[in-house]
Amino acid sequence: MSTTYLELQTKVSRAIQDPDNATFPVQTIKDIIQAAWAEIGRIAPHKFVEDIDPVIDQTEYQLRTDFTVAGANLVVNPSFETNAASEAHLTTAAAVIANITGWTMPVTTAPAGSYAEVMNDTAEDGLWSTLLAWGGTVAGSLGLTAAATFPVAPGSVYHIRAWVRGDVANTGVAGANIIIKTYNSAGTLLQNVSPLGVVDVAAGDWQQIEGDMVMGSTVRSVRFSVYNDTSSDPNAIVGFDNLEFFRVYSTTTFSDPVDEVEVMAVELRDNSGDRVRSWKHIDPQSAHPWGLAYSQAGWRVWGGVLYLPDRVVDLIDPDKHTIRVWGYSPFPPVVADNDVIPFGADREEALVIYCYVEALRRLIGNRALFTQWQTRSNNSDISFAGLASDFNMAQTEWKRRAGAIFVPREAP
Repeated sequence: MSTTYLELQTKVSRAIQDPDNATFPVQTIKDIIQAAWAEIGRIAPHKFVEDIDPVIDQTEYQLRTDFTVAGANLVVNPSFETNAASEAHLTTAAAVIANITGWTMPVTTAPAGSYAEVMNDTAEDGLWSTLLAWGGTVAGSLGLTAAATFPVAPGSVYHIRAWVRGDVANTGVAGANIIIKTYNSAGTLLQNVSPLGVVDVAAGDWQQIEGDMVMGSTVRSVRFSVYNDTSSDPNAIVGFDNLEFFRVYSTTTFSDPVDEVEVMAVELRDNSGDRVRSWKHIDPQSAHPWGLAYSQAGWRVWGGVLYLPDRVVDLIDPDKHTIRVWGYSPFPPVVADNDVIPFGADREEALVIYCYVEALRRLIGNRALFTQWQTRSNNSDISFAGLASDFNMAQTEWKRRAGAIFVPREAP
């Protein structure tokens, strides 16, 4: 899932047996790719969840103004779940260490804070989170550390994100720190990287922290560690939840509204408390019991823009609400040669096959172009009848691939 636009052009040129672009110039190849791109977006669109920051009294919101394609979360047990039977079992150092899955702790001396205070409420999901890190230093590795290392791609961008919280029993401000330990191909530790630095965490308050990290040219794997920076308060406990670390393949913006966006559900979310909660489900216009087709019946999407009824807009408080939208959208077109294709190998191979079908269609429809392709691209062994046969087989393969990647529409 790291093919660039230039590499895709080369792959298509090889597939249509014109590697030197003698018959199909580069611009023609790009035109064929864009046609295939639109077809892939129709058959197998991107399934998205978009959070929109509302504006007071605003009823219209363009959808898909940002578009990020990311890899899977590399963190094992990102919510630090335990197998303890109750929260009470997690109030001692030994109990926490014994019950963490996929994480290790080098010391058993706990700070003086209250474990229950940081364990009694998760930021997002899960039964209980261990939600703590020992006070310590990077060099001493006195923190929760993932047991395993995970491969990464040198030179690529990775995004890190987590919920953190301070121990309300302590008066000091906790310093949350997330360390990415980087290793070379020989497994030698290269560096302890703190992409976000030490983040001050107010006692008892949840907050989400995030940022990016670019892997060095010699980095081949990483390991994660979380801890409380002792320079802030050696007795404080830092709560961690939903730690994410994933590769960012593509980040693009749709500059104009996209007609092909399909919305399946819309709701308001309340982010004013300890965690973000679903606050109000908004019915679509189509769900009105009397089939009332006017703007106040519910939300609707027209020309890639989400319209909300006034009765919903009147309830929105921009300081604490977020509009969450679930739906399907086409993939934004790639433009620059070094742009990364924002989907996986299955869609990419289907796209190449569609391009092959389209190129053969053009050759069959233009005898002069076929003759040029036959001679200039070293395809003299292929007759016109043979080309027609190849076209029929390619169409059959395209139908098979299209069925394989088809994304059925469903509500979340």
